[in-house]
Amino acid sequence: MKRIFITGGHLAPAKTVIRELQRQGGWEIFYVGRKYSMEGESALALEYQELSSSGNLKYLTIITGRLQRKFFVKTGQSIKSLLKVPVGFIQALYWVLRYRPQAVLSFGGYVAVPVVMVAWLWGVPVVTHEQTKSVGLANRIIRLLGAKVLDVGNPIRQEILSQSPAASDKPPMIYITGGNQGSHAINLAVSEIVGKLTKKYQVIHQTGDSSFNDYEKSEKLGIKNYTVKRFLTGEESAQTLSLARIVVSRAGANTIEEIAYLGKPAILIPIPWSSGGEQQKNAEMLADLKMAEIISQDKLSGETLLAAINKIEKNYPAYLENAKRGKTLVHPDAAEKIVAAVSRMLERPE
Repeated sequence: MKRIFITGGHLAPAKTVIRELQRQGGWEIFYVGRKYSMEGESALALEYQELSSSGNLKYLTIITGRLQRKFFVKTGQSIKSLLKVPVGFIQALYWVLRYRPQAVLSFGGYVAVPVVMVAWLWGVPVVTHEQTKSVGLANRIIRLLGAKVLDVGNPIRQEILSQSPAASDKPPMIYITGGNQGSHAINLAVSEIVGKLTKKYQVIHQTGDSSFNDYEKSEKLGIKNYTVKRFLTGEESAQTLSLARIVVSRAGANTIEEIAYLGKPAILIPIPWSSGGEQQKNAEMLADLKMAEIISQDKLSGETLLAAINKIEKNYPAYLENAKRGKTLVHPDAAEKIVAAVSRMLERPE
């Protein structure tokens, strides 16, 4: 039985690889991650919620900090975060010495840094995966330690791979999502036009659970053909994405690849503060295929969103035909390649 630590901030590809490890068998899997989110000590991290109760792996918690991008804007918060860094290294050292992993697989993010550094010091082979076009700060640090960096594409979750491109009929569906955390900017724009949209479309709107009470406000509208969800399970989001005629979304790497794989015309609103402008670059990949329209957040309103939806609808056959080329951006076997690379590294340590 081979023992592996998995860690990092990109949960979706990590979960896909975990499933592949479990499918192949012969692996004892440990996930090293946060218990609480950075946004508030009382909020459980998504990875903890989804993985800690799994009977197929052991979840090891770690507390650590990160270098804030705007250190002098939020100095107190930044200092508090940095003070947690030594704690993270001590905890990482404890877990490595207690369980003696034979390999560490990192998916970037500040949580991965102490785990990878301790593993490196103890001679444990490390592989890191970067899901975005712009390499994040954590992975730049990890790469300096000589970690094997994989360029195999982004692992796509099985729920998406098992879907067949489809379209909803009666009425056609628009799927609007701001990602796991939701997007207040998108939610506001939708609220301005949802009455118009539902005259022609069924609208599935995932709001997230923001402090602005967007879910509660949207649910109270009680509009026919309008379904509001805080969150969707993996299977629910895959089915909804598969049935959608048009997708309105942020432009995270996983979302982009899922839209591309299923060939869905889309309207993308990149997060303007994403590292290295990565979401803008992601969105441009689909825009270049002429299967998506981009709205910058500073131009987002109900009016601009409705105009983009109408533009796609007016030329829908062309967008749909162009969207068939989306699969050229996707690597469905990425999870298998990652597991194979880790296995090879254990057979012939570099």
